[in-house]
Amino acid sequence: MHFTIGAKILGVAVMLVALMIGLSIYSVITVDRIEDRLAVAADSLIPLVGKVAAIDAAALEQEIIFTRLLRSQGTS
Repeated sequence: MHFTIGAKILGVAVMLVALMIGLSIYSVITVDRIEDRLAVAADSLIPLVGKVAAIDAAALEQEIIFTRLLRSQGTS
């Protein structure tokens, strides 16, 4: 079969548009999956960050109390 130049160009253009549409759909699906995974990670990590911060603050308070205790014992 012999196609005209115009038909060949049109065929290539149609194939490229179809490829772009397919890749766009794939990208949207992939981004949606990643968004779901990030939401799950954020829901589980944000409370942990708060708990770690509270533990860190408590450890610092204990260190301050211990330092004060050592200083008061040394000055007596």
